[in-house]
Amino acid sequence: MMVETIIASGMSVLGTLLGSGVSLAFQQRTEVRSHQFTHREKQRQDRLEAYSAYAGALVN
Repeated sequence: MMVETIIASGMSVLGTLLGSGVSLAFQQRTEVRSHQFTHREKQRQDRLEAYSAYAGALVN
């Protein structure tokens, strides 16, 4: 009976650690994707401003 309790406790700890590791991996992946999206959006905005300035210069 004592051995079964120890094994069950060990499995619970391992399951918790595995769950935490998987959660960490997903959070890091989400953070990287968010950073990449922000970077691409900033580049898009910069290009749009440059194109607008160029078009304004052509009109004048």
